[in-house]
Amino acid sequence: MMLHTYEGMFLLDTGSADGLKEAITELHARLEKSGGRIDLSSDWGERRLEHRIGRQKRAQYQLIYFHLPPDEISPLRRDLELSENVLRHLILSHEEERYQGLLAGEKARVEETTRSQEAAEAEAESEKSAEAPAEAPAEAPAEAPAESESEKSEATAPAVEESASEEPAEA
Repeated sequence: MMLHTYEGMFLLDTGSADGLKEAITELHARLEKSGGRIDLSSDWGERRLEHRIGRQKRAQYQLIYFHLPPDEISPLRRDLELSENVLRHLILSHEEERYQGLLAGEKARVEETTRSQEAAEAEAESEKSAEAPAEAPAEAPAEAPAESESEKSEATAPAVEESASEEPAEA
């Protein structure tokens, strides 16, 4: 059985996190049930739609590179149109050489995204650990008892009284 190469962009309903996971699992199962083989499934995240699709203002974008027998593409499209979880889909057929280039490019994008997310998480964690010791000395002086306002006024009050008592004596 000859398999053709396809690239599919699927806009999925973002009703709930569990529903989204189920929608992605259902989409993968539909492709595999049709005799397909998934090479790469890339989550492009949730995005705002330019135009509403039904009541939906947002959708989860899922890019999938897969192989499928050519006679199975029409039934797959029909199943996707009937699915409540798939808001829209676009499936493109590619020649094998172009497909391999697209697949390699998307794998590189996914790896770069993963590396940058891991680096951002590591940086955030190192900032948290660096801030923790810096905050401890700053809190220590704040904990030391300071003179209350009444103590300060008592210390300055006799000086004011003395100067007040000296003025009438000179006059």
